[in-house]
Amino acid sequence: MSGTVIQWKALVARGRFEVFKAHDGARIRYATWKPEGPVRGTVVFLNGRAEFIEKYVETIGELLDRGFAVWAKDWRGQGLSARLRPRK
Repeated sequence: MSGTVIQWKALVARGRFEVFKAHDGARIRYATWKPEGPVRGTVVFLNGRAEFIEKYVETIGELLDRGFAVWAKDWRGQGLSARLRPRK
């Protein structure tokens, strides 16, 4: 296994992945992590429009190592969030 795959598996085990429902019922996936020691602050990670949480395993890991809690989400239509609804 590559280092990134091992790193991602360890990061997934440390985090909490959930979904919330938007006002129109669309399911939006998000993830949260807390560092192992004291929390210095919280970073809300808003990735690019055509990207997904898993792409940023190294960045999230570095933030955790520096003592920051992290909250990230998959935008609607990206990653494991619900796809965009067609216009009526």
